[in-house]
Amino acid sequence: MKKVIKKIKNSVMFVEVRSDESQDRARSFKKRAKENFHLGRNGLPVYAPIMDLTEKEVWEFLLSSEPPYGGSYQDVISIYKEARGECPLIPEKNIHKNGCGMRFGCWVCTLVREDKTLKNQISFNKELKHLYEFRQFLINFRNNPENRSELNRREEVIGFGKGTLKISARNKILERLLCLEKKIDRKLINSEEINMIKLIWEKDKAIFKE
Repeated sequence: MKKVIKKIKNSVMFVEVRSDESQDRARSFKKRAKENFHLGRNGLPVYAPIMDLTEKEVWEFLLSSEPPYGGSYQDVISIYKEARGECPLIPEKNIHKNGCGMRFGCWVCTLVREDKTLKNQISFNKELKHLYEFRQFLINFRNNPENRSELNRREEVIGFGKGTLKISARNKILERLLCLEKKIDRKLINSEEINMIKLIWEKDKAIFKE
């Protein structure tokens, strides 16, 4: 994103983040915020239009507005209710009072030890159980030093089990992902992506001596 924006004259990156999402986010805003919600990071002009909105104000807007593309925000509201462990069929009039208390991110992200959002949704969508199990497998697999090289991506020796994943370990993850596809009968990765992955593996073989 940084490289692309720098090539475009007078470009600005919009980010939909709010200062009260978390204490860490609030501290980050306080450190970087400038006038008129204009943030600067690494020389990038960034604009955060909803920076000062509270969670209650966000839900009040969604409940009282219609999407510009038609329909309603009901699907979004239902998803957040499921993520909080509530039945999506119950009227949503009080959702902005209670708040949603949930955060959505990439389902395979391992920065968070336990994805409570995904876990809560399993009771409403059994298919998600298999995705949750795959994510837990990733956490345990990547933390096993036997699956990691001694080298980092800069080809520096940093010690046993501390480097990037071995190519053999990456291959096991891909095989597990393809098995997951069959189990849920849904495409999670396409052939073009797989080909690109294998090209990277071929380049890395010379570096990681596998």
